[in-house]
Amino acid sequence: TNYTVEEVGSKINEIGTALADSLPNAKIFIQTLMPLGDAHDKVQRLNDINNEINGFTERKYLLIDTYTAMADDQGVLATDLTTDGVHLTSAGYEKWVAFLKLYIED
Repeated sequence: TNYTVEEVGSKINEIGTALADSLPNAKIFIQTLMPLGDAHDKVQRLNDINNEINGFTERKYLLIDTYTAMADDQGVLATDLTTDGVHLTSAGYEKWVAFLKLYIED
């Protein structure tokens, strides 16, 4: 992509803010970017974008840290949760859904 880390983070924040402003009675959830397997060349870029997103302290939306929930001790997508370092296995989807339910079920 030709967009900088700062531009991507800013756009994600703008989308969350615009949704919250347009839908004042709705809960808006934004997730951090999902981790990738260690062989992927975009791991550092994803970390940088997530750090950028986390830097916005005044939010009108709830930021869900999916990256941390799905990463292993090395900070990458756990091998048992992916088939190829990008796409999730059934176990990966089950973990993701269970994690999101903590936020969306009242």
